[in-house]
Amino acid sequence: MKKGHIISAVAVFLIAIGVYYFQNFEAETPPLWQKSYDFKIYSDPIVVGDKSYFVGGDKGVNKHFIFETDSSGEITAQTPELPATPFHPELIGKHLVVADAGRMTRAFAVPGLSIIWEQGSEQFFKIKPVKLDENRVLVTGNHKTLFCINVSTGDPEWDCALETPIVSCGADKYIICLHQDPASSEEDSYCATAINPETGAIAWRITELENTPPLFAENICVLSSKGNHTIILEQRSGNIMLKNWDNRFKPIKILETYLLTLSKDKTNLMISSLESGNSWDINLQTPFQEAIKIKDTIFIADKKTLFASNIANGHKKWRMNLQDIYTLSHLRGGLFVTYKEYFTSRTTYGKFINPESSEVLWTAFGEQLFMRPSPMKNGDYLASYNGKVRLMPLVGPKTI
Repeated sequence: MKKGHIISAVAVFLIAIGVYYFQNFEAETPPLWQKSYDFKIYSDPIVVGDKSYFVGGDKGVNKHFIFETDSSGEITAQTPELPATPFHPELIGKHLVVADAGRMTRAFAVPGLSIIWEQGSEQFFKIKPVKLDENRVLVTGNHKTLFCINVSTGDPEWDCALETPIVSCGADKYIICLHQDPASSEEDSYCATAINPETGAIAWRITELENTPPLFAENICVLSSKGNHTIILEQRSGNIMLKNWDNRFKPIKILETYLLTLSKDKTNLMISSLESGNSWDINLQTPFQEAIKIKDTIFIADKKTLFASNIANGHKKWRMNLQDIYTLSHLRGGLFVTYKEYFTSRTTYGKFINPESSEVLWTAFGEQLFMRPSPMKNGDYLASYNGKVRLMPLVGPKTI
């Protein structure tokens, strides 16, 4: 091949690459403002009025604080240094409650972050505090004892001691604690103990369970029995209403009146109506990441693709290929998804998507993973792990 022909071929190749990238290039949506802090952000921001709250600091030197910022991103308050790694804060009433690896639980006032009370524990926490209602929180005093704490005062209202360490806990009409079965010699045999939320008295117990956290809907609780059979119980009595003998699926989530169960390899998702009993499933090409429901639509993300389907019958509405998905969450009646173009990419993308049309309403670029955005009066507060925060503009239909 002549030299001129080689140069022409290379030029055509480079032009083709340029056209491809131009056609696939997506501009970043300019934020209303952005700031960079000299610390990392470790929790999803919690917005209360025009204030935002999150855990920030430096894990390398074990320094952590809860910060309060205003609607322009300025830091307006922070807690004293938390001497041990904290769980994500929980907003309960007008208090932020946070437990840490140093066996301490603290409540801070919102706004201002003045400390209201702190309580010590006998042992390190294995589960984070559980919100019971707008004035009470559940914490473990030791691995076997559950305390109900009044958030306003820090005083315990009751405690309940179980025979074995608690591995997970959930609260709805009743409190359900999963722990090792004290009557079994098998280490992988668990039981669920139901606790009255008003008195702390044990209401009932069911044995021969798998270590699967409880799920709640209406007056029911969903657990997994020994052998990986999904069971549905009445919360008040503990009576078994339904047992599914198909052990290929594990219960993972309830979306209003729909139960989601997932296969062991995380590539087959079953969606079942708790009202009609009808179900359908979807085979995924890569492992399941997350699912959320908006109106009559379920949005399912595996590692590469975001699907929209009618939640009642599985009828497909649209799909979006995103290559390397990390998170999927609600935002103003729409979807927020984070992803990379490939695993080693230095750029993380965050997209706010109209759930009806799949239209991208805004796009953010980041050097590290984004936290879950929070809606504010003038825009959407978006933080990333590397300490950068920004306010994204209000865009899209009024329904979003």
